[in-house]
Order: sequence, then structure tokens, then C-alpha cells
Amino acid sequence: MAAVAMSASTALVAHVKESPCPARGGSQCFVMSEYTNMDKQEYHAINKGCAEEKLCGIKTYLNNGEIQIYGHYNCCSGENCNKDNYNLTPDNGESNGKECPACLKVNSSEACISEKNIVCKHEEDRCYTYFGTVIEPDGSESQYSEKGCLSPSFCDFGFDLAVSYQVKSSSVFQCT
Repeated sequence: MAAVAMSASTALVAHVKESPCPARGGSQCFVMSEYTNMDKQEYHAINKGCAEEKLCGIKTYLNNGEIQIYGHYNCCSGENCNKDNYNLTPDNGESNGKECPACLKVNSSEACISEKNIVCKHEEDRCYTYFGTVIEPDGSESQYSEKGCLSPSFCDFGFDLAVSYQVKSSSVFQCT
């Protein structure tokens, strides 16, 4: 089976090619659509390729009060069945009753200190702490320290599921 493979963001150049799915480790074609809002700057990112079935149907959510990221992995079977794109739109969601400490510090070697809690939404049923270097949608690198709400899928698979912001290195990533 072959899949359309590409990665694109509103801040990046799209690279599109057809590539065969490997016999092991990638039996489904996928389209991962992601919406990110940081400081009222919106990014829509799309990633396509071959995926293991365990990724199919995953929804990812992250919120620390200043950054909101959510994405969905949609899978299909058949030659190039993942040709179409879809964009996620802003979604305020409803509270799920969980609250987590929240803070964000960018380009600082100091850890952020939470002075408030944030109300978690959707499937965000975990609190997280992260400190590390992130590659932003424009390709620049920044040091991030943050706390907030997170979905179990991010805890299980890490930030490798994200498209628009890529983790270069992590010194702390904890889910509670």
C-alpha cells in the first residue's frame, strides 16, 4: 500500500511525495491535522504518512493558558487514501472538572512558577511539566518551561505527536 507523505504548516513549506507503507510498523495511511494557538497567533499544520494502528483515532490536547494545541489522527486503508486535508478550527471546549497548575516561560533557563490553576477541557485529564528546547513553526529554537493540562495521548507518546512545534531536547517531561 502507498500513502501520500507530507508535512505542512502555515509557517512551513509543504513537502509532498508518495511513499510506500512498510510491511511492518505502518499498515495504515494517516492524516494528522493540528491546530495551535500561541499568543493569539494561529497555526494549522498537517502531517501525512503511514502509521501503526495504535495511532489511529488519537486526539491530542494541550493547554497551559497561553498555548493551546489540539490534533487528530485519522487513518484509512487503500492506495493514497489520505490525499484529502482537513483543518481543525478553534474549539473552546467545555470544562471536564480537572484543574492543573499553569505557567509558561520562553527563552529562559529558569523554570516557570505556577501562580494559578487552569481549567482542563476535552480529554485533558493529566497535568504536565515540561522543560526543554523546542523548534517553533518558523524554524527558530526556543527554551520552554511550562505547566498545564494534557491529554493521555501526549503523556503516552510524548510531544512526538505534535506537528507545528517539535521537541529538540527535553530535560523534564512529567505527567501526573
